[in-house]
Amino acid sequence: MYFRVESDKSGTTYCNTFKEAFDTSKKEGKNFIQLQFDLHSTNESEPIIMRWRCKLKKQLWQSESEKVLCKISEDYAKEKNPNKIFWIWQSSAPNEPVFSDLIGKKTRNEITNEEFDKIYYANCIHDVCTEEVFLKRFESL
Repeated sequence: MYFRVESDKSGTTYCNTFKEAFDTSKKEGKNFIQLQFDLHSTNESEPIIMRWRCKLKKQLWQSESEKVLCKISEDYAKEKNPNKIFWIWQSSAPNEPVFSDLIGKKTRNEITNEEFDKIYYANCIHDVCTEEVFLKRFESL
């Protein structure tokens, strides 16, 4: 297993452990983009791609995405500290059939670019957790 850290400053860095990747992401600061790794499930033949992005509570995303974050995580919804760090598992594309449906609507001009973006990105969010939970969940990798 490898871990990939992407940043605007350093480009792509490969790490051997989750801890090394996490520490690398923290060193990148505001330049950090994502931490990615594959988990192999015993029930699945294909790995689960984990693409995690870090976000401060005060960094508001599109309204639909914020609604999804609040729905997924009570901690996120109730957090009052604007500087609290959260980690979001966000795929690069929505799962089917949402993806095909969106492409069809966009092709037929049934939705605007803005509507497409709102629905698309909101449906890419799979999980959100505090930094403490994120570390605890993956520290053994």
